[in-house]
Amino acid sequence: MGLIDIHSHILPDLDNHKSIDEVIKLCMIYKQNGYSDVFGTCHYNEKFFDIRPQIIKNKCDEINDILSKEKIDLKIHPASEIYFTKKTYSSLKKNRASRLSNSHYALIEFDVLKMDKFYEKHLLKIIKMGIRPIIAHVERYFYVQEDPQIIKKLREMGCLIQINFYNVDFNEYKENETAMCLLKKHLVDFVATDCHSLDDRSPNISNNLMILRQIVDKEYADKILIENPKKVLEDQCIDS
Repeated sequence: MGLIDIHSHILPDLDNHKSIDEVIKLCMIYKQNGYSDVFGTCHYNEKFFDIRPQIIKNKCDEINDILSKEKIDLKIHPASEIYFTKKTYSSLKKNRASRLSNSHYALIEFDVLKMDKFYEKHLLKIIKMGIRPIIAHVERYFYVQEDPQIIKKLREMGCLIQINFYNVDFNEYKENETAMCLLKKHLVDFVATDCHSLDDRSPNISNNLMILRQIVDKEYADKILIENPKKVLEDQCIDS
């Protein structure tokens, strides 16, 4: 088993209007970068992107059939990136929103500008239901950039933390600085591509992977790159 990407928008038609040809090219890049499995985390929002789990699964099955015929040894797994609202608890409870390959993990995206007061209450309801939230690309959130201590509180609640590969970089932008800070403090549980297209967050991660391995020890790098994603795929418990 190679690397596992828990956050990508690789599915055609449902996410970002990619063609089948572009998806195949992206899958080939994934293979060249050492991946064996990719979660197709289709955007989900109760109001604007109400895309149900069966639709996502059917699209994954379609792509996996094509990859098999093309002899590309990569597996796409159904999932959603769920935009967090007061209705998210209900959407997960009623199985309207897709978890990561029907595991007890769910990829959840927050508002970029502000962390609303209802977040803690509704996150705890989701956790008590037996679903473990993975908070997507936290380095992009302005309030995390201003106060990274928010991440410690989320982890104490039981949430897991994901950052994007393309922000693992020595650039002096806030997103880069925040991602690097969280990595150095071992406050990250996953690093994912958040791939959107060939031109937008491509899964060509070689340079970012090299930087990551420079700034953290091998044990921690293996945990967030290999062990934790594998546990999600196999629906095993992750210690935060």
